[in-house]
Amino acid sequence: MSKCKIYEMPDYVGNEVKKVIVNEPCVIVILKTGEKGVAKCMDCDEFKEERGFHIALERARKERCKNDIKRHDEIIKQYITIYDNFDKMNNILTN
Repeated sequence: MSKCKIYEMPDYVGNEVKKVIVNEPCVIVILKTGEKGVAKCMDCDEFKEERGFHIALERARKERCKNDIKRHDEIIKQYITIYDNFDKMNNILTN
């Protein structure tokens, strides 16, 4: 028999966590934005569900930050392209 537990977070809770999966010795946290964090207990350690949750949550948040940085980089690249094209057009019109 599996020891897997799945906690679906209802919307009224209002936090960032969508789902928590506990399958001893692993805890997986899935954020509402889709990022996933995993914490796995080593054989020599005692499994504590709450501690695993906090570690997995921080790893998911770290993943979300990485994705945010990638999105911001893409936006900056688009602005640079638009600005460069604007300068080229401005030079053509003024000459």
